[in-house]
Formats: sequence, C-alpha cells, structure tokens
Amino acid sequence: MPVFMAFFMIFLAEKVMGKFGIKKTMVTGFILLGAGSVLFSQTATVDGNYWTNVLLASLLASLGNALAYLPATTASVSEAEPDRSGIASGLYNTFYQIGSAVGLAVIVAIAGAATSSSTEESPIVALNHGFQQAFFWGGIIAFVGAILAILFTRKPKRGK
Repeated sequence: MPVFMAFFMIFLAEKVMGKFGIKKTMVTGFILLGAGSVLFSQTATVDGNYWTNVLLASLLASLGNALAYLPATTASVSEAEPDRSGIASGLYNTFYQIGSAVGLAVIVAIAGAATSSSTEESPIVALNHGFQQAFFWGGIIAFVGAILAILFTRKPKRGK
C-alpha cells in the first residue's frame, strides 16, 4: 500500500505541475507539507490512535512532499545546458542530501530540547511533547520554504 501511495502522489504531482507550473505547485506543496506537520503537532497525543490522530496529517504532509519535491527537482535542472545536466543533477542531489541531514539534526535537537525541558512527570508525555514541538517547527520551516519558493523560483526561459 505505501508503494502504491507513493506512485499515486508522484503521478498527481506531475499532473498538477503540468497544469499549474513549477512555482505554484512547489508553493502549494510546501504549504500542504507545513499544514500536515503543524496539524500532526496538534493532534498527536499519547492516548491517540492512528485513524483520528495520524492519518489526515500524514496524508497532507505526504501530498505536500510530493508537490514540493518533484517541481524542485525539475526546476534545478531545467535551465542547465544538455551537456551540463548531469552536473546540475549531481549538485541538486548533493544539496538535497546535505540539507536533509542538517534539517533532521535541527528537528532532533528541537525534540530533544523540548523533551528535556518538559515539566511533565511521565517520560512518555514529555517525549510526546518534544515530538510535538519538532513537528510544529518542521511545519514552520516548510512555510518558510513556501515563501522562499515564491521569492526565488522563476519561470523557465522561452524555448526551454
């Protein structure tokens, strides 16, 4: 089922990008990703369940991820000359991997700091509080990504 959902999300992202363009699709993706993360930070509780506390936020975030990732990949290599497309792709993949590692480290640091500074008596509730803070700030980072996409993504030159 997860593999089917991944292919469906990529298929949907391609269709949306074809209709609305790279910039609008990427901005929409970052907004949905941020909304899913913030929603998850508000609904994830220790006594919650998957169907009411996790599923909707996960679907929003995964759709947002697909809508943001595919146009970002396309935009990164669309202006490269054919003989330099491999270099452009390699640079994009390198920055994606490094950015993912740094971003994960920041989110883990937020979760750890929030967990250790929590005043909750139960360690499980304190850990949940830390994860809620991590998902909230991850969502804020996605909203910042939407603003950056609005400011710095440009339309391809004619003839490309």
